[in-house]
Parts: sequence; structure tokens; C-alpha cells
Amino acid sequence: MYAIAKEAQPITGVGYKLFTMKLIPDMSVKSMARLYPLLKEAREQGIIPWEWIVDETRELERASSLDDPDDYVRTISRAYRRDFWRHQPVSYRTRKETKSARHRWGRLL
Repeated sequence: MYAIAKEAQPITGVGYKLFTMKLIPDMSVKSMARLYPLLKEAREQGIIPWEWIVDETRELERASSLDDPDDYVRTISRAYRRDFWRHQPVSYRTRKETKSARHRWGRLL
């Protein structure tokens, strides 16, 4: 598993490599569920460095905090956006299905 996990990649990437090498039967939830504890144990024992396995689906969570009331006022004034569509007779909506679409559209919407 060390050689397979050598590059930084998601856990599913390790699973896919094991699957293509016919070391696990499929990419099912059951097969991957057996892989997770093995990778965790290998990381905890120092066999596989923690930074080799990444989880791109999770972001660091941190509570929002501000330095003082003036910082609060600056933050709120930057965040304020008037909804010009609120009183219009017709409303149009756009759905973004993928993460890449979010980057392409940016703050236009």
C-alpha cells in the first residue's frame, strides 16, 4: 500500500489504484470501508505520511470572529448586497451542478 499511496491523493484514488491492480474486488462502499481503517492505521503508525492522503471534499472549519465593533461594521458593509430582483414580477435562477462551474461563474451570481 505504501507504493500505491506514494503521491498525495484522495482516499478514493488509493482505492481506484487497488481496484485496477485487482487487489480489491470493486469500488463499492463496502470495499472502500475496509480500506479506510487500514490507511488510518498505516498513517498512525508512520508507515504512510499523513500528507500523502488528502480529502478534497472537506474544508477547514473555523468559527467566524472579528477583532472589534469597527471590524464588524467594515465586514457587514462589504457583505451587504441589495436584492434588486426582489420586487420584480419574474425571477430567473441558475443552478451550478459542479464545483468547476462555481469557479467559472465566480461572483457573477
